[in-house]
Amino acid sequence: MDFPLGFPARLKPRAEASVAKACRKFQDSNLMVQRAEAGLDAFAKIVIEAVGTGDVDIELAHFFLEQFLKYLFINDPFGSGIAPFAFSDFIFSQMEEHLKRSDRWIGYMEKLDAITRKKVKAPKDRKLEKHKKLTGTIYSPQAAQRVEQFCKERGIGMTEFAVQAGTTDRTLRSFRKTGKVRRSILDEIAKAMRTTREKLITD
Repeated sequence: MDFPLGFPARLKPRAEASVAKACRKFQDSNLMVQRAEAGLDAFAKIVIEAVGTGDVDIELAHFFLEQFLKYLFINDPFGSGIAPFAFSDFIFSQMEEHLKRSDRWIGYMEKLDAITRKKVKAPKDRKLEKHKKLTGTIYSPQAAQRVEQFCKERGIGMTEFAVQAGTTDRTLRSFRKTGKVRRSILDEIAKAMRTTREKLITD
């Protein structure tokens, strides 16, 4: 079975099995359109689910559906094997256009549109999540200076102190530069300094 260019390889076995099962229900040589509809339904279901999970880009989904529809008519699974010669290109084109105007095709597009709308709202959700995370952040340049002074007085490097505080050298350097650090991390820093968070941030 041929798949549209760019279709994820990891989805091909599932798609091929689903399409074959769907088309197998309409093996009569006169049921070409029904075979195409069934195969397209099976393929579209996988594409739409893949868009929802992020395995397929929304921009490629429509292309995949159109290309696979052409494949179904040209190859006619379980058909006579001479479909390309039995009908003219005009007939094939008419069949494709008929399907693209059908409720079936409109249903595919509506589902893709719903996913697109949901993804458009996602950045707002991410901003909200980022805001929630920031509520656990403390801004205290004074605390950062005290940490730096603590290390200098004891001849401790940032990496060594980071290990003692259960954090990373990168986090400490960022704290020194911005004065911002997560509340939980500042608590661990305070413990390593044998003091409390309140004392670190209090004038």
